[in-house]
Amino acid sequence: MKKTTEDWLALVKYDMETAEAMLKAQRYIYVLFCCQQAIEKALKACLSEHTAETPPYIHNLVKLRQLAFPEDNIPCDDDFLRELSAYYIQSRYLVEMIYLTEIYGEVDVEAIVTKTKDLIQWLIEFLN
Repeated sequence: MKKTTEDWLALVKYDMETAEAMLKAQRYIYVLFCCQQAIEKALKACLSEHTAETPPYIHNLVKLRQLAFPEDNIPCDDDFLRELSAYYIQSRYLVEMIYLTEIYGEVDVEAIVTKTKDLIQWLIEFLN
């Protein structure tokens, strides 16, 4: 495995550990954000491992999936990736944080964490 791939996977691990810590603290916005980041970095690890190019500086998980797996042979539907892409947030204002907290409080965050872990495990096995 390439060093850059290993570096991406180290970031994936860090993001998932952070997601778990935020889940315990009931900081759901950050749980979802970390899940999005972990899958983004796992897909970039796949791109890094199988191409000579630097993965693109994008956050759209569907686009990254299409680049990494053009034949769509990944056990995850694009609807889930679109949903996670929506959790990539750049909120800096209290009003936005309150609004997002209300919305995400209704989302089954634990189910998203589980789905994220399952996909990451598949991607890591794919790399090995």
